[in-house]
Amino acid sequence: MFDSLIMGQAANVGMAPPDMNESFLPRILSIFYATFDQIQGPKIMYQVPEDSISVAPPPPLTASSASAALRSPSLTYTPSSFTSSSSSRWAATLDEPEPLTLNHSLHSSPAGSQVNLASPGMRADKTANSSPFMYPNSITGGGISRSRPMGGTPAGRPPLLDFESISEYVIPKTELCGRLVHCNTPKHRILGFPVVLEGKRYERNAFRYNLCFVFDRKADLSCYEPVVRKCARVLLSCEEESQFLSNPDTSGKMYQILEQLFEDLNSYSETSIRIDSFNSIELKIFPFYPNPPKVRDWQVPVALINLQKRMDPSWDLTVAKICPYINGVNHVRKIADLADVDPLLARMAMEHLL
Repeated sequence: MFDSLIMGQAANVGMAPPDMNESFLPRILSIFYATFDQIQGPKIMYQVPEDSISVAPPPPLTASSASAALRSPSLTYTPSSFTSSSSSRWAATLDEPEPLTLNHSLHSSPAGSQVNLASPGMRADKTANSSPFMYPNSITGGGISRSRPMGGTPAGRPPLLDFESISEYVIPKTELCGRLVHCNTPKHRILGFPVVLEGKRYERNAFRYNLCFVFDRKADLSCYEPVVRKCARVLLSCEEESQFLSNPDTSGKMYQILEQLFEDLNSYSETSIRIDSFNSIELKIFPFYPNPPKVRDWQVPVALINLQKRMDPSWDLTVAKICPYINGVNHVRKIADLADVDPLLARMAMEHLL
């Protein structure tokens, strides 16, 4: 019954239709997959579009730097409530009521909160032995990953943001893992679900990763929060079953997954991606419409459709009683009196029909 009525003043029945821009889905500007490298720290492995996030080239590795990295206290892990053996706690974590929002400006450099866009970006190359990954209706051109040498962004566009400025929130401390995290920069908002898995099969007994979506700073991301949670849940299942993310032979398939997520969600607001024989990502985005405005007693409802023909026995009793008196002349209070219903219930029924 959406848009069944419009409300006007008693002296002026007509009014402008609601602004439908409020229900449009925000556009994904970039998607990237990052992990924690035991030597280099947080690192973007794949991103779509390429070079949309600027990444400084890693410094040359020397024996002294490798030794210092291994002794770094930042690589000391505390016990995590998000482990591969605690699936029940993982399910509970996915239902946390409030996502955590981190404002980049709180941890900005002395020069201010401006993001450094000077460093050219580079997508990490896939391993040489990773096999092509095929999808039904895939946009990857036969499943073969495209790669470019390090340099400028496509068509000379500047990168959206600098990874170094947000890396500590993309791969955060253990206490922030297993929950939805919003990271705000002056112009963009990054939405991710950082995950840490502990086990002896991983180097230094832990594996950290995050699949992040980048949007405009002013975008309403309510409809994308369930999408990010489900992506994290599916990737977790793949990792626990077959080490899909930590195994170099299969981790290269993440680039095709990012490509199809980016294209399908922006173009069709839904996607279906087959990962392996047992797991797939099935997503459909539903817009969150704004709440209807408050209805006043002196306002006049004007039907945009024939309500009498749309009536059904399953309708609410109050709605069914007031519909015959909606004629573009009677105001809300008069309709309530004619239908012999409480004015408060009549107003609530009108809001239902807006």
